[in-house]
Amino acid sequence: MAPRLNDVARVAGVSPTAVSLVLRGEHGSRVSAETARRIQEAARRLNYVPNRMARGLVTRRSGMIGLWVPFHGPLLLNFFLGQLLAGVQHVAQERGFDLVLYSEPQEAGARYGSIPAQRLASSSVIDGLLLVSTRYTTPESLHGNLDRLAELGMPFVVANHWPPVSSRYSCVGIAEDERIRLALNHLVGLGHQRILLLGGDPSSVTAQKAWQAFREQARAQSVDREWYDTAGGRWYLEGGYDESRAYTAVFRKLLAGSQATAILAMSDEMAIGALRALRERGMRVPADMSVMGCDDIILASYVDPPITTLRSPAFQMGVTAAEILLAQLNGDSRPQQVMLHSELVVRASTGPYGQREESPEAPAAP
Repeated sequence: MAPRLNDVARVAGVSPTAVSLVLRGEHGSRVSAETARRIQEAARRLNYVPNRMARGLVTRRSGMIGLWVPFHGPLLLNFFLGQLLAGVQHVAQERGFDLVLYSEPQEAGARYGSIPAQRLASSSVIDGLLLVSTRYTTPESLHGNLDRLAELGMPFVVANHWPPVSSRYSCVGIAEDERIRLALNHLVGLGHQRILLLGGDPSSVTAQKAWQAFREQARAQSVDREWYDTAGGRWYLEGGYDESRAYTAVFRKLLAGSQATAILAMSDEMAIGALRALRERGMRVPADMSVMGCDDIILASYVDPPITTLRSPAFQMGVTAAEILLAQLNGDSRPQQVMLHSELVVRASTGPYGQREESPEAPAAP
């Protein structure tokens, strides 16, 4: 016979109520840390698994957290999102919650998915919602749908988005202006004045923030201000946050002729696409063009040359977002805005401007 909650209480030497509170993660200060440890140890020893249906009848909760991710290419191959979801799973598993993934496929001709606020909020399947990677969502859609979720009473946290959409809503993200400042400090410090920004569609939320921050900071740091005076035609490329679109964008730019000496890609996937385009055009990295990425995915250190990048705390973002959401479910409705920070990782894909290596001479005939 499967162990019951009363069995855990007997082994731990506590009341069934204490067991229920601890295993639901709702004990707070009502149960001491030592008692909570004994209860968790007893549950592990007995291989106790809570009856979700029975618990739901009492608590009116499903014990499930929803994650909404707009459809954008092969989701499971996206390293950043994979790390973020792993962080969410880490917290959820510790607290006895399961995850439900929602993904909206793009309609024909549509560039971004929209948040199905009404359907998600009326779902009896989930207790709360994490909205992940709203960078693929237009500003109008994002603001309207978050307001709708709040009106319908669905607890939610926005992850991978900064600055916060509103002071009323909880948000965890990485500041685009800080990332761009770190990147430009590195590239301009190497002598690069004409830099291409490889990003997403300018109509998306995060791409707009990156576009604006890049132009302002590049004009402030660069002596070649004229390069950045145009609306972006010279220095902005849409790479779609994936290798193939970035490859096409960079290849076409090179065919058309460009005086840039460095590329800043807002994801490592796009940086990898840029490396391929440069290689096929016979250009050397970093001798002819420096390339820099963002996120520090696993492949960034294995491609040739290894990519200089900005390491993003994706796992910690998932952990923090999940903890804030579970706090909401336990009655803490205070909006929390948490900004995480990137770290510069210098590798071989960036180098000083003007120090171009001579091509190796062919070996002399014997």
